Amino acid sequence: MKFKIKDFFIAKIDSKINDFRQDLMILIGFGLLVCIYAAYNGFNFLEAEKRCTIKINATVIENKREVEVDSQGNSYTTHILVLVYKLGDMTFTKEVSGGYLVGESVVVMINPRNPKECIDLNQKHGIIMSFCIGISFILVCGLLLIFVSIYIRKKNNSEVHGRYLE
Repeated sequence: MKFKIKDFFIAKIDSKINDFRQDLMILIGFGLLVCIYAAYNGFNFLEAEKRCTIKINATVIENKREVEVDSQGNSYTTHILVLVYKLGDMTFTKEVSGGYLVGESVVVMINPRNPKECIDLNQKHGIIMSFCIGISFILVCGLLLIFVSIYIRKKNNSEVHGRYLE
């Protein structure tokens, strides 16, 4: 009777390990999606950086808060900063996301052919950070997946060799 209980618990543990492997695969997929997102944003940023060649100071004039409510009634607040910058006698505004305070000066690059187009140079740090997060998900979960797979392979090999010895 004890042998059957032991087999039950071993099967339960094996099931949990397989579930853990599937969770690791999902996290690796998440890491890949984050890397693809960062690469896409990085590519767009580099393309905009080629066009935006004039460095200019902008000032944060407003911190807008947009509240969105989903279908279950949960509310989410998004902070959107409004920048204002001048080129000659023309004034432009741009909405960006970021961690600036109202009244703070921000260095932006603008497109001389289309002054409405500007990029925040600090946006590059967010792109690099999201790429690093994606890579760390892939590496950490990949290593855990390798160790779990090695454990399962060793366990299965010992079970096979144990059957031949009986």
